[in-house]
Amino acid sequence: MMLGVKVNDYIASTCKVSGLFVSDGDVVNCGDDLFSVESQKMSTVIKANFEGKLISVNLVKGDDLVEGAFVLTVDGNVIEQSEDIVVEQI
Repeated sequence: MMLGVKVNDYIASTCKVSGLFVSDGDVVNCGDDLFSVESQKMSTVIKANFEGKLISVNLVKGDDLVEGAFVLTVDGNVIEQSEDIVVEQI
């Protein structure tokens, strides 16, 4: 199933990408580190709540997160709910 991954609004409105731990073609398991974000000198690691193969990673270190934008596209399945990211079938 093709999925689009975006960050929740409260993260997107205030953060920059401070680290990127995945790239196109990687196989991701639930709980794997995807990327980190920084806001007001605090860093948070965003973890996968899905499993599958990443089709595209639409982030680079230093990017401002844009509310509603898909940051990852994955061919896979949602495993659990997450407070940090929203995964939608596309």
